[in-house]
Amino acid sequence: MGIGNIKHITEMLVTHGRDPKTPVAFVSNATNYRQRTVKTSLEDAYDCVRREEIKAPSLFVVGGVVGLSDKLGFYERKPLFGKTIMVTRTRKKNSDLRQKIDELGGKTFELPTIDIKDKENVGRILLERLKRKTYSHIAFTSHNSVDIFFKSLIKEGYDFRGLAGFRIASVGSATSRAIRKYGFIADIESSQSTGQDLAKLILEDIREGGFDSPSVLFPCSEIASRVMEGVMESGQVDLDRVDLYTNTVNMGIKDELLDILKKEDIDYITFTSSSTVKYLVEILGEDKDLIKDIKKVSIGSVTSQTIRDLGFDLDIEADQASIDSMILAILEDVNK
Repeated sequence: MGIGNIKHITEMLVTHGRDPKTPVAFVSNATNYRQRTVKTSLEDAYDCVRREEIKAPSLFVVGGVVGLSDKLGFYERKPLFGKTIMVTRTRKKNSDLRQKIDELGGKTFELPTIDIKDKENVGRILLERLKRKTYSHIAFTSHNSVDIFFKSLIKEGYDFRGLAGFRIASVGSATSRAIRKYGFIADIESSQSTGQDLAKLILEDIREGGFDSPSVLFPCSEIASRVMEGVMESGQVDLDRVDLYTNTVNMGIKDELLDILKKEDIDYITFTSSSTVKYLVEILGEDKDLIKDIKKVSIGSVTSQTIRDLGFDLDIEADQASIDSMILAILEDVNK
């Protein structure tokens, strides 16, 4: 609309018959977390722009429609409007969490604290295991394991009809959604974010299903917990672990991270795994106290314990191991 021409625009409107008292409104940065609505009169519009430091891009609304300011300011009434949230994630993963926060009006900073790299020859290793042995179950504890498992086998030309009859076990709804992308549905889903919970569910499924010589294929990160092996061993169930990828700290974001923490008022930091916590603290080093007073949001009990072990207070823990549950937990905190 030309904020720089607002004096001329308002003078022309009055000259051509508009009442100087006509209500007007400026809507700056419409439909994003910076949206701001300022109401005044036509005769005061020019002074208002200078007084309120209104900048482009802005909409200039004139007349009775300003009476619908509740609708003009719809974005400012979104539940996370005015909240700033830091989202930690892997370098490869585009964050569903960030998208949901944006839709709810929040401001997000997304920091890939984890660098994921496929290990060499994982496709051939998986192919050899699947040809050599028939498994009763496959256990997935992260979306990264799902993606690398299926993509590696696709690259090797594997016929996925070979997985017929396998029971697929998944930690959390996000992992189950990743499985569905490849045309499969999880038979077992743990609502908690731990491999131990999933392992116990697999043992229950084996007992109830009466499997002959049950065995579990466990494709995972090289730093994945050994809990799955321990639970299977206690239940006398054979398990083959295949480390699919490396999981390392992404030190390349340090300058950006420090700049954000020093310049922005962050309300929440979200953590979707223990690794996101450990690596953020490692990246910060001596500056780790910069996050001391920011509310920390955890996806589950294991991640929560990691936060405590590293000397921080846990503020919020999701009821279930899912992004939606984390969002609900944040909204409940906002509305306290």
